[in-house]
Amino acid sequence: MQLDTAEFWIWTSVATVFAIASGYFSFASLRRARLIEDTPTSKIRSAAQGFVELDGIARTLPEKTVNAYLTGRECCWYRYEIEKKSDKNWRTIEKGSSEDPLLLEDETGKCVILPKGAEVTATERSVWYGSERFPEDRHPASERITLSTGLFNFRVDSGFQRHSSGKLFSFSHYRYTEERIYSGDPLYALGDFRSLDDKDHHRAKREITAELMKFWKNDQKTLLKRFDADGDGNIDAQEWDTARQAAAGIAAQKHAKMLEQSALHILSRPTVKGMPFLLSTIGEFSLARRYRNWSRVLIVIFLASSTAAVYLTGSHF
Repeated sequence: MQLDTAEFWIWTSVATVFAIASGYFSFASLRRARLIEDTPTSKIRSAAQGFVELDGIARTLPEKTVNAYLTGRECCWYRYEIEKKSDKNWRTIEKGSSEDPLLLEDETGKCVILPKGAEVTATERSVWYGSERFPEDRHPASERITLSTGLFNFRVDSGFQRHSSGKLFSFSHYRYTEERIYSGDPLYALGDFRSLDDKDHHRAKREITAELMKFWKNDQKTLLKRFDADGDGNIDAQEWDTARQAAAGIAAQKHAKMLEQSALHILSRPTVKGMPFLLSTIGEFSLARRYRNWSRVLIVIFLASSTAAVYLTGSHF
């Protein structure tokens, strides 16, 4: 095969980029698999501060409702993507994921998960089509996410929506994808663990106090009725001090109630560069196997791309 100079550089550059990217991500996937296999599972009550592995059940925070963006289904966590059909392919026009905290619970306690920045493997996925940017159908069918889901998850279609009978009946310009984790699902987590200390508790109480003061300040009628002791229609410095003391007392009560109902530990994205933050409803060993499978696939791509780059270079020069 004889290529001109421009074609040679284009194809050699493509092959080289594929080789570098696949080699990098292959080793990254293998490293994740080894971390999962080598990191011992900790119990929440006795977990050390720092990078840990937890295994338990997903729960929503008390008095906290999370609804998936596209379907509105109540869940602990969701991720969504909206794509629009162009002339040749699908183009992502909107995507996002939940950043609301959720709980991981085991037999020894509860831990708040801050999911921002995590690589998440969810419980189930819905993929459906429509003619509007936001789906009119809020009750699509769902599929469980398994070990093999995502490894070779290519969707080849023309955008025609199917009737329940299987017949094509309308062209759909939008494709919606949503993944969810529900309360009660098994949850595996790998990340940075820390227990709340006295500074955290004081900060939480100050934040609650500030919110109460802000709320009372915006509701002047209630504020005057409650704290205007001399009845002059104004809140003086002494009356403000009384209001702050009242807010601090209420904040302490609310914080104590929150401690009874929630967790005293937090798991979040590691601060050490290069350490992964993983959340998965697929078990520890299955997740490690998935990363190893990805590593094998990427190694094949690396070898093929490297061979192509070497062959093109040799044939040109």
